[in-house]
Amino acid sequence: MSTISNSSSCKVLTTFDPTPYGALKEKQNDTSFRKKGLSVWLASIFIVGEMAGSGVLALPRAVADAGWSGIALTILCGGMSLYSGISLGRCWSMVEERYEEHKEKSRYPYPCIAEKAFGMKMRYFVSFIVDINLFGVATVFLLLSSQLIGSLAASWGISFCYWILIFSAVLWPLMWLATPEDFW
Repeated sequence: MSTISNSSSCKVLTTFDPTPYGALKEKQNDTSFRKKGLSVWLASIFIVGEMAGSGVLALPRAVADAGWSGIALTILCGGMSLYSGISLGRCWSMVEERYEEHKEKSRYPYPCIAEKAFGMKMRYFVSFIVDINLFGVATVFLLLSSQLIGSLAASWGISFCYWILIFSAVLWPLMWLATPEDFW
């Protein structure tokens, strides 16, 4: 792959390298080199676990409420999610190809893609949106788990509000732990 360096730290791509991760091409035969991160298998397990967990709880009721159009809507949303995932994967591959600093690892790929495409203001905006999404999802799961355990343990006499506090106290220290890749 040939590149032309300009005065900034960015490199301009002038020819196409058919191998993904062209910079790692020389190290493929080296047995001491091991790319850090989760394997595809382990990442797939985490993704399926996340999707199956929330989907199993919410999807049947949503389809029942929507009627027959709910099936078509589910297929449409699944197709749009598939397209979005493929597009984001391609965008991240382009960022890794073009910028040396992103070939190793990035904990914030969505804001990075937004910055490279639209500038620093978009990076902040995407970071804000991702944080709001994560907070909202965590809140829904906290409320849902508290409600389920509260209904299962109704004979204990602990109210729903206390279950929220109990789950928050148990999960709060766990949020300070590192990513799953650090455990494997």
